[in-house]
Amino acid sequence: MDLNQLANILALDLGSKTIGIAKSDDLGIAAHAITTIFRRDLNWDLQELGKFITDYKITTIVLGYPLHKDGNIGESAKKSEVFKEILEKHFSLSVILWDERYTTQDAEDILLIADISRKKRKKVINQLAAQRILTGYMEAKRNEDRKSDTFDDNNE
Repeated sequence: MDLNQLANILALDLGSKTIGIAKSDDLGIAAHAITTIFRRDLNWDLQELGKFITDYKITTIVLGYPLHKDGNIGESAKKSEVFKEILEKHFSLSVILWDERYTTQDAEDILLIADISRKKRKKVINQLAAQRILTGYMEAKRNEDRKSDTFDDNNE
């Protein structure tokens, strides 16, 4: 896989009050937590996201897809599906729904281990969850490519 395919990706952890944002680096190697948008209304959300999309020359959005632990689609996942459609139409970008089960818990665990205060954790939890979403997506894409390369090597 060309790592450039993993560059310029924005990941979103969509919540009812906030949107956590992370971005892949310019080399497509790592995901970095960027910020948290405090939601007001849809127009505000799109305007704020548009700034990041323009500033970072985003080509793809990975949107957290909060499936239930058993894999079923609940109300939050349905909201992500609707938001995906809105993002695709508004920005004319590819939006990928990505299973985000356990990302917020992972982020919380990381912050607890780092002994971050509850007040500070609350400020960064969503952006760290977005980073975990993006890291998972990037790792899966790399693994997909490795399997493909192995398969191709065995058939030559």
